[in-house]
Amino acid sequence: MPKVEQTFDAKEYDFHDITLLVGGQKIDDITNIEYTKSQTKTAIYGKGRDPKAIQRGQRSVSGTISMLQSAYETMQALAPNHEILDLHVDATVCYGNPAKGDLLIMDLIHGIEFTEIKKGMSNTDDNMTVELPFVALSIEHQKNLPN
Repeated sequence: MPKVEQTFDAKEYDFHDITLLVGGQKIDDITNIEYTKSQTKTAIYGKGRDPKAIQRGQRSVSGTISMLQSAYETMQALAPNHEILDLHVDATVCYGNPAKGDLLIMDLIHGIEFTEIKKGMSNTDDNMTVELPFVALSIEHQKNLPN
C-alpha cells in the first residue's frame, strides 16, 4: 500500500489561542466555550431489515459560554435593561495567534440567545465561573478560508 504524504500543516490550537467576540465585544475572561451544530436524521425503511435511505430533517445550534464572574458582570451591565436573557447577538470565535504566524480560523455563530444564567460557588472555589447556555440560528465554520 502506498504511503500517503501529509500535504498540509496541521496546527493544533490551545485555549490561549482563542479570541471570543460576543455582540462585537471582546470577552477576555472566558473559561470555556463549546458549540454544537446538529441535524435530525432518520433511517427510512422499506421491505427488508436494512434502511433504504437516510432522511435529513431540521438543524439546530446550541452551546455554552463560561466566563469569570467579572466578565459576566460587565456583559450584564452592557446588556439592554441589564438583562442577558434578552440579548440577541452574533459571536465570532477566532482560533490562532497572528503574532506567532498562525492562520486565523474563524467560526461565526449567528443569532445567539442565552437560555439561562448559571451562577454558583462552593467552599473550595477561589473564584466564580458563570455558565451561559445558548441556542443560535446558525454556525458558519471556517468563514475566512477559501471554499
